[in-house]
Amino acid sequence: VVNKEKKIAILMTEAKELAEVKKYVESEQKYIEIFKIDPHNIDAYKQMARLYWDQKNYDNATEIFEYLLKLSEDTELYNDLALIAEERGDLKATELYYTKALKKNEQEVEFNFKLAQLFWQQENFEKATEMINKALFVQSNNPKYLDFLLQLSIIKLDKNTATETLDKLRNVN
Repeated sequence: VVNKEKKIAILMTEAKELAEVKKYVESEQKYIEIFKIDPHNIDAYKQMARLYWDQKNYDNATEIFEYLLKLSEDTELYNDLALIAEERGDLKATELYYTKALKKNEQEVEFNFKLAQLFWQQENFEKATEMINKALFVQSNNPKYLDFLLQLSIIKLDKNTATETLDKLRNVN
């Protein structure tokens, strides 16, 4: 068992080092060797998905992340899938993955912020406002969130919210 774990650790290190110097095929082979030893090595799957992602091989990366979600609903996986979808320009899928991440962990307010940004991109300012307010409900003095709300208020020509937010931002900074 110790030899098996040691061999996997060595292969993981080698795979990561190969990926860092953009030797992707060789890196992928190291992960495949790991799967021959341990077919359920979640960390190796995550690293292999990121390897594909680095190469813009979004289909394979997404497939692996989706497979990992079946094993463990991890908000980090939803975040990775959302980022891949966003890179692909698929805003609906991005929204879906961030929403699923939020359902899994409502305390992770950064997902509210990411959804607010996403809705802003789509010029859905009402939904953007709703999401940033949810983030501010949990972290009312977060300068990044306040700044976002201020910009959003200006775009919406909401002078009252803009003034209140600017005052709050001044107090925080």
